Amino acid sequence: MSGAPIVPVGIQSKSKYRPFSKVKINIGKPMEFDEYKNQKSDREILKSLSKKVMDEMIRLTNEEI
Repeated sequence: MSGAPIVPVGIQSKSKYRPFSKVKINIGKPMEFDEYKNQKSDREILKSLSKKVMDEMIRLTNEEI
């Protein structure tokens, strides 16, 4: 793993699937996973990290417009 931070983003729109509609973009705080830096990737670690990032993206997407 590189040790680079991951910045989660949530995108909201009041009208779904309409081109050129207004959207709100919520940018989260960088997530750092230093405990995995320089560690060999393994399926369970990647699954766990992906879930943490996705959970934060869902939280950002569901914030009040």
